[in-house]
Amino acid sequence: MEIRTSIHRKFALVTLLTAAIALAITGTAMLFYDLRSFRSAWITDLDAQAGIVGFAAAPAIEFQDPQTAAAYLASLRGKPTIMAAAIYSASGSRFASYVAEGAPAVEFPALPGTDGHRLGGSEVELFRRIVSGPEILGTVYIRARYDVAARLWRYVGICGAAMAFSLLAAFLVSQRVQRIVTAPILEIARVARDVMDRRDFSARAKQASDDEIGVLAQAFNGM
Repeated sequence: MEIRTSIHRKFALVTLLTAAIALAITGTAMLFYDLRSFRSAWITDLDAQAGIVGFAAAPAIEFQDPQTAAAYLASLRGKPTIMAAAIYSASGSRFASYVAEGAPAVEFPALPGTDGHRLGGSEVELFRRIVSGPEILGTVYIRARYDVAARLWRYVGICGAAMAFSLLAAFLVSQRVQRIVTAPILEIARVARDVMDRRDFSARAKQASDDEIGVLAQAFNGM
């Protein structure tokens, strides 16, 4: 009797399929967690930058010195993702502004918004009030690129490489481990094939264990 599908292949396929599903679920969960943590940390960093600029520019607003306020805004050029920024006075008028070199044309809001951020597509807008004691001096506005796509592709690449190495390791380990399970079954199959081909009913299968495979060997010998 010809065997068309080896149990070795089936065992390896089940092992790799199980490992692939487990890795895919784990990788997806870690991806969502990483993206959420990245967004939270990124927004926190932008808010901190706005707070630093607002604190430094507070005296310039009080003394009506827009040039000094613009200089503080220009310090944001060290953050490549920040496309534009502005400082609004307490009355809501734009007091000073900054546009990063090479950034596309930016349309600043006519009026400052409330504290917080708004994420839209690949950009984020953030507002933070400038407070001196009980007095609100103005608002810092920041618009930045949200480079989540680049991070996503980097993560997918790393995850894909890790999955490939993990599946390779699982395959190599399964090749060794499966012999413990399949060797007794293959031995029973060999004896059964000899009985069918040679009509040698004196052949007996070796009982190598006391588990279900051992019971199978006993049942075969009994038949």
